Amino acid sequence: MWEVNFFLGMINFRKNKLNKAADYMEQAYTISDYDYYSLTNYARILYRKNEFETAREKLNLLPEDMQDYNEKYYNLHGLLAMAENNLKEAVNYFEQAHQLNLENYYVLNNLGLAQIRRENFQEAKTHLEKAVTQKPDEAYVYNNLGINYENLGQLEQAKEYYEKALGINPDHYKAERACYSKKHWRLINNLFKLC
Repeated sequence: MWEVNFFLGMINFRKNKLNKAADYMEQAYTISDYDYYSLTNYARILYRKNEFETAREKLNLLPEDMQDYNEKYYNLHGLLAMAENNLKEAVNYFEQAHQLNLENYYVLNNLGLAQIRRENFQEAKTHLEKAVTQKPDEAYVYNNLGINYENLGQLEQAKEYYEKALGINPDHYKAERACYSKKHWRLINNLFKLC
C-alpha cells in the first residue's frame, strides 16, 4: 500500500496537483514512517505549497543517521532557508548537499542563486558555470547565469545567457521577461551603442 500512495503522490506532484500529492505522500509516510523518500518528498511537496514550517518539521523527523543518505535532505533545508531569506544558512545547507553529490547541477544552481541574493556574484558565477557544464540543456541555469552577469555589469554576457535560455526553452518566461522588459531593452540598446 505504501508504494501506491508514494507513486500517486509523486505523479500528482509532477502534475502540480500539490494538495492531492500531499495527501498521498502523507499516507505513504504514515504507512512507512522514517522512510527517507517519503519524508523528503513529502517535505518537498509542502515546500512547494509554501508550508515552510510544516516542511521543516517533517524533515526534522528524519533520524540523524539517515540525513546524509543523499543530498536531498540538505538541499531542501537550503531551499527552506532561502525562502525565509536566511541566506547564510541556505548557503551552508547547499554546501553540505554539494559535498554529498558533487555532480548535482540542481544543488549547484541553488548555491549560485543563494550567492546572487547575498550579492556574492563571483561565487555565484563559479557555481552556476559548473551547473551549466554538468547540465547544458537546462534553460533556468542559463537564465540564472544571465542574472548573475547582469549583476556583475557584464551585459553582453548576460544577454548571451538569456538568449541561450530562450534557445533551449522558448517559453522560459523569466528569460523572455529579462530579454524583453523595458529595463533590459535599455541595457541591451546601450550595449549596441558601445559597438
